[in-house]
Amino acid sequence: MKKGFFKRLFSKRSVSPSDDFWYSRVPSLSDSGVSVDEESSLNFLVVYSCVSLIAESIASLPLQVFKRSAGGSKTPADRHPLYEILHSNPNIETNSFNWRETCQSHLLLWGNTFSEIIRDARGYITEIYQLPSPGGVRVEREKGRILYKWTAASGEEIVREASDVFHIPGFGFNGLVGKSPVRVASEAIGLGLATEKFGAKYFGSGTHPSGVLEMDEYLGDNKEDFIKSFREQYSGLGKSHSVVVLEGGLKYKSLSMPLEEAQFLQTRKFQKTDIVGFYKVPPHKVGILDNASFSNIEQQSIDFAQTTMLPWVKRWESAINSQLFSEKERRLGYFAEFAMDGLLRGDTTARGDFYQKLWGLGVLSINEIRAKENLNPIEGGDKRYIPLNYIGLGDEVPMAVKPIGAEDNVDG
Repeated sequence: MKKGFFKRLFSKRSVSPSDDFWYSRVPSLSDSGVSVDEESSLNFLVVYSCVSLIAESIASLPLQVFKRSAGGSKTPADRHPLYEILHSNPNIETNSFNWRETCQSHLLLWGNTFSEIIRDARGYITEIYQLPSPGGVRVEREKGRILYKWTAASGEEIVREASDVFHIPGFGFNGLVGKSPVRVASEAIGLGLATEKFGAKYFGSGTHPSGVLEMDEYLGDNKEDFIKSFREQYSGLGKSHSVVVLEGGLKYKSLSMPLEEAQFLQTRKFQKTDIVGFYKVPPHKVGILDNASFSNIEQQSIDFAQTTMLPWVKRWESAINSQLFSEKERRLGYFAEFAMDGLLRGDTTARGDFYQKLWGLGVLSINEIRAKENLNPIEGGDKRYIPLNYIGLGDEVPMAVKPIGAEDNVDG
């Protein structure tokens, strides 16, 4: 093998969410016979529910810019140029909620999301525009540079440096792009779509009498008229499970429901729970309440925040802080952060106990507690309190708090 082969091989590497190496732009034909791609997968209701739930949850979380001081404390940096872009409006066409919702839905379907960064003459970010099709973006690694290429609506090829594209990759293997979750789960989604399609056709256009009356004689020349009349009278959802009456030598024969043999309902139920598990969504969040109860739904909701949402939040924060803030801004302590307190809140009793404990330790002030409950501050509410009878380990016990019997006995 010639020297430098691997160097030449990897000196220019082009990978795209539309490549066959990751997934094809052509819909994947599952073994169930149903074609599955990122857009058609949303026709499977549980996929739509999981994607919209996570995307809306990400979009609903407050996203703010902070500056960390040398002592470790952080203060809101609402005058930083990125604050308005991330918190309110990334561009003149959309707001932060819709932008983040679309980006997250791309991540959950294509495994990548791309946005073009617009800068002014000084290099400051002024706008961020969502690229509509993740599957049409190619990522090239060439001599230490990363380039993004896509085709505009006019047919022009657009080429941008990595510094001009905001890219969040999902789970992947090559460090450039994420792998499409829909293509990974294409068989499960395809079976779910096939099951729903079968059920719709069965009830919508099938013929479902509960029984028939048979005759031994030949129908004769009026056979086609009889079949036409038969379909008009007994086919369709509104005429399901009726009894068919035929003339001549009649024999009754009951018909069983083939859906029971095909385990139709069990298959539909399994496919839903399979997809819910794939997206790590608690079943009750998408209307599957078989194992839900009032005692465990709150814990499942907290598990949703920690297991489902937290990894996505960290992906977002890591991408924002590394791609949208300059090295100088990062050295000065600027960073963006999602507020996940709302997702982790328990019921009123649990929150009250939690706040009381932190207030009693001097960790939170009254106004800080009121802020977490979306209440206005009150006068004097910034003062913190600690119990007087707490002392440090190894310190001498003050007389006022010496335990009974520790002092010298004194006659009455």
